[in-house]
Amino acid sequence: MKDSRVKLRAWNIILLLVAGCINAAGVVLLLSPADLLDSGISSLSMLLSRVTNLNIALFLVVLNVPLFIFGIRKMGVTFIVYSLVAIASYSLMAYVFSEIAHLNEKVYELISHDMLIASLFGGFLSGVGSGLTIRQGGAIDGVEVLAVTFAKKIGLSVGQFVMAFNVIIYTVSSIIGKSLLIGLYSVVSYLVGLKVIDFIVDGFDKGKACTIITKNPDVLAAALSEELGRGVTVLDCNGYFSNEDMTMLYCVANRFEITRIKKLISEIDPESFVAVNEVSEVLGNRIKFSLNTAVKPKQLRKRAEEENVSSAVSTEEKPSDKTQDKFPETVTEDSVESEKAKDDDTSKTQEKE
Repeated sequence: MKDSRVKLRAWNIILLLVAGCINAAGVVLLLSPADLLDSGISSLSMLLSRVTNLNIALFLVVLNVPLFIFGIRKMGVTFIVYSLVAIASYSLMAYVFSEIAHLNEKVYELISHDMLIASLFGGFLSGVGSGLTIRQGGAIDGVEVLAVTFAKKIGLSVGQFVMAFNVIIYTVSSIIGKSLLIGLYSVVSYLVGLKVIDFIVDGFDKGKACTIITKNPDVLAAALSEELGRGVTVLDCNGYFSNEDMTMLYCVANRFEITRIKKLISEIDPESFVAVNEVSEVLGNRIKFSLNTAVKPKQLRKRAEEENVSSAVSTEEKPSDKTQDKFPETVTEDSVESEKAKDDDTSKTQEKE
């Protein structure tokens, strides 16, 4: 069971309330008037509301709350409380927008009953609301709890379970509405919402991890540190095919710096091997350096050539062990005196005999 201690923060609660309001705006003001659907339990609530003519807020509470209470053992108390706050805000604002302010039809008229606009911006607002909720440690839809609980039991991943759930709801909605456009535009809304959630949860500026296999690590690592202000991890490695000892540099940068990194590598060590991977999140210290000491790539390449030349010269001038063995030992004054003393002692011994 997850930690039962409730750790709530006022700022998180405020953002969860805002997230519920944004989600309600996207669903009630844009998607629902166009007969389109959101995703998860929200889409099921919209479908039931359409069939029964009851307000969507009722189904949001009735369907979501039991699921989150059921999942309290797996998800933890704090997660459940945050989720219920977001759902309460979502349900309340959905009721206000539709039953009190009557804004749903007015907004749909403002966009000239355009289903594409409704699907794009409805999905965008729904994604913002869901992303903010996830960012604060909760969930605005109970389908995730349902997926975590039952997905493995039927041989599906959580993502596959959610996708299958949505496809079923979209298909039923298209059949009831007698229009394939309802299902297709609902899919568009769902995909837009997924992308927005990724942006909010992971950030707009995803990191890029650069793995560089090089024979000139010192200058290249210095270039990455001085030019970009990035920390570099240096690891020794060995090529399997060439059986040569090499060095691997690992550096995390943002996507705007990748071009500069490639340029530095091409200037300093164009024969190095480089692999760039996407990093969704970076934790821990990020070492930053002053850019005032930046060195131009041409200077760095010249420095690399000078270091290679100097290392080659020092290797040639260094005598080998075999050469050193040929030289006689150095004779010192102390060694001469000790030998002389030994000779005197020997002569005295012979005289006594």
